[in-house]
Amino acid sequence: MKEVRLTHFFENKWGTYTTDLFYPPEEQNKIHPAIVFTHGLWAQKEWYNWIAEYLASQGYLTFLFTVPSRKCIDPQQWSDGIKSAIDYLLSGNNSLYKIIHPGKIGVMGHSMGGLGTLRAGSEDSRIKCIVGLAPAILPEHFPISKDIFDISIPTQLQIGSKDGIIPPENVKEFFINLQSKNKSFIEIEGGNHMRFLDKTTISTIGEYFTRLGLLGRQLKDGRAEITFEEQHNISSKGFMEWFNHYLKP
Repeated sequence: MKEVRLTHFFENKWGTYTTDLFYPPEEQNKIHPAIVFTHGLWAQKEWYNWIAEYLASQGYLTFLFTVPSRKCIDPQQWSDGIKSAIDYLLSGNNSLYKIIHPGKIGVMGHSMGGLGTLRAGSEDSRIKCIVGLAPAILPEHFPISKDIFDISIPTQLQIGSKDGIIPPENVKEFFINLQSKNKSFIEIEGGNHMRFLDKTTISTIGEYFTRLGLLGRQLKDGRAEITFEEQHNISSKGFMEWFNHYLKP
């Protein structure tokens, strides 16, 4: 099955977001649950095509976007983008609203995008389910509001045990204090931060990240003990079961 990929644009106060839309070609006229996915700091939507292609192959309309300023360190740019993406998908200004089930929208993000999904999930009642991949739980830099801890919708968090950018213990502590009655925590043994991205992307830009600093810290990921394929398989099994349970009952 070859997924269809279409490019769209939407805007909000932060600027113009470029997007890619994935869905199976033979299902273009069916009503789909939808997933909005957002990337991490300095990253871009193309670095996560494996996630979009997999979700589309499972019948989900998947909408990825790149934020206007990829080096901005304000998570609100990501959470506002998620809410604006849902506005765009459900608006009458394009034909997408005809093939999206408005009551079955999930959000998913990596790193800064993962933190953005948590913020958006606490602010937008249209979101029914959340998956955060190594969310940027760094309270010393990004204050965590009480509203995020009060999230009531189903929330899954994933983190690699060798993540050197987002401390796994931060994500564990956040998960313990999360109020949602439907929550899941997956620690990928031997996984790290960057192996949530496409393998081809890492081979091109991996060294770039080790030379950059973030908030006084060098971005140096931990050494993974499993392959890209193994981390992708564990991650996708987790988020696919989660989305299927809550968006495809």
